[in-house]
Amino acid sequence: MAGASRSLFHHLISEDVIYEDRQHNYETDAFVEVVRFSFERFADHLLVKRLLDPLLSKDDLRIAFADGKVGSNMSGDWNLRMNAGLLEALFVQVPIKFAAELVTVCPEPKEHRQATRAFLGSIPWREPSTINDQTRDVLNELLSAGQIREAEVLLVLLLVAVSPRHATWNADFLHKNLLRRGLNRRDATWSIFVFDECNEEFSLFERLINWAMSEPNAARFDEDSVRLASIILAWMFTTSHRFARDRATKAIVSLLVNYPKVLTDILKLFETVDDLYVVERLYCVAYSCAMRLSDVEALRALAEQTYQFVFSRDEVIPHILVRDYARGIIEMAVAKGADLSFDPARSRPPFNSTLTEPVFVDGELESWSNWKAGPKEEWSKRRIYHSVMGSEDFARYVIGTNSGSFEWSSRRLGEKKSRSSKAFDYGNDNFDLRFAQRWIMRRVIDLGWSTELFGEFDSRVFGSGREEHKPERIGKKYQWIAYHEFLARVSDNFEFIGEPWPKRIRKYDGPWQIGYVRDIDPSCLLRAKNVEKDATCWWHPLRYEWDRTLSHEQWLRKTDDIPQFESALRVSDPSSQAWYVLEGNFHFSQPKTLQEEEQRESSLPVRQIWAHVRSYLVRKRDFSRLLGWAKKQDFTNRSMPESHDAGKLFLGEYYWSPAYRYFEQPYYDRYAWTKGDYH
Repeated sequence: MAGASRSLFHHLISEDVIYEDRQHNYETDAFVEVVRFSFERFADHLLVKRLLDPLLSKDDLRIAFADGKVGSNMSGDWNLRMNAGLLEALFVQVPIKFAAELVTVCPEPKEHRQATRAFLGSIPWREPSTINDQTRDVLNELLSAGQIREAEVLLVLLLVAVSPRHATWNADFLHKNLLRRGLNRRDATWSIFVFDECNEEFSLFERLINWAMSEPNAARFDEDSVRLASIILAWMFTTSHRFARDRATKAIVSLLVNYPKVLTDILKLFETVDDLYVVERLYCVAYSCAMRLSDVEALRALAEQTYQFVFSRDEVIPHILVRDYARGIIEMAVAKGADLSFDPARSRPPFNSTLTEPVFVDGELESWSNWKAGPKEEWSKRRIYHSVMGSEDFARYVIGTNSGSFEWSSRRLGEKKSRSSKAFDYGNDNFDLRFAQRWIMRRVIDLGWSTELFGEFDSRVFGSGREEHKPERIGKKYQWIAYHEFLARVSDNFEFIGEPWPKRIRKYDGPWQIGYVRDIDPSCLLRAKNVEKDATCWWHPLRYEWDRTLSHEQWLRKTDDIPQFESALRVSDPSSQAWYVLEGNFHFSQPKTLQEEEQRESSLPVRQIWAHVRSYLVRKRDFSRLLGWAKKQDFTNRSMPESHDAGKLFLGEYYWSPAYRYFEQPYYDRYAWTKGDYH
């Protein structure tokens, strides 16, 4: 038996390639010892290979399937379910050996759901060369017969989408298919599919996003795979699931920042897409990459491509965010000294577009507004009307009917006015927001929303509050597109006021001047992490150990346990690069006991330690004077200048961009050098 331990059989068992088992023999009602492969799919393929080895032609296969060993295992629903793995292996191996699809030689399995699922399941495992026109014809036949659903096909296509070897059915194939569809037809299938998949845990989209963001700024991926992955991520921009859309945006930036040539190729690939949700985010991605590019020549090429597509036409794309991102790319190229073939001023507003009163046929608006008992799908139609034309949040807080204020006056650009009318005339020059509502409603209808396509889907989508970044209806997607188009057209045709007080005419320069139209900062790729509240990290290394044995009074009087905040002012990152902390908030709260959690009393005393770090630049000649003054101050009243939120300004726009220059003024608490008299 000593030799048994050195046998191949023994080593296959010890490595878990095979294992010994007992199987019940129904004919003899006894158990027999058998050997099985640990990897079931491997076993299935070996068994199928053995079944197919004696067969030399399609006729042999047809006979074997009709009354031979192959057919005996594949007849009827029960056998197909019991041998699902064998069936999938047949779908993989038959095209290799016989250059034909199994169901074209032996049609019988097409009638069974299990067989059609096995056909789909075989595609990611196949030799790519075996996927051809015949495979496509079988797929279309099964789709037409209702044997498989389109969502199932899309899932399979996603599995092979990023593989350059699957040239027949990878992302290029999906791109051509989606591009052929009109906006609303594509939304009724693909966009809803993306939405539903993104609500599933560990979806293929989530896995693709995590892969793309796994090593930001690391040029380690195959260029063809980057291009294919970027196509799929770009098509995710059609979805009304705004969480997913935002994650896809930052994922594709992570991929393309090291591949500027692929970025320009992707922009060209989507030039004919009819969905401004896609165009907007593609140029958002391009702007993010432009802010990171150190290669001036690559930046120049990106700026040239952007100018040709967005600004060289007679009517610049009327979408306020597309224009914003596209201009940002060109301004970045100018700031980096790129030698451009066009005048950058042509990328700055205003532009040429028209804005006229929308026209509705008799009874058209009433058909959207009148309530009548009916299926829930009809409710989705009314919801759009009341969201735009009624008193719901979109009308009140986005369009602005709640306050009646708007960043533009009712006076058209170039309109002659008297000296006394050069300032804004409150009451007479207010923009009529009813016109905005009508225009947006008309555009939503023209984009193709219908009860038949979206009624059921929109009726089951509910927002989780008033925040903008959430899963939304397709109707809401069309509302956002229409709103951003409307703002672009208004900016081309009407006088800009900006801040509601004081009411005076200004020059419109970009969406950072108005409400929170910019809805994502593409220059910041940080992802939220679920960490403990008091967890430390390299830029916040302090910890505090709570002593519950002390009474509240003892704890308050104890001073030798106060964290050494000075040690947190100079820190080192994982690469040993030293940093000075110029601004920070250190906060420690004693965790509650279970009993305290259950009491939920806000009056219970809570132990907390906090400290703020604020930094200021001081001229050498002023330092002694400042120090003497500071020794007499009580800084707990927070009378010193503090930094302020700049939510309309992207992180990557600091110090160089038109948006940064706009906010660098005292009106926005930007004082530069002061003597403390800024109040």
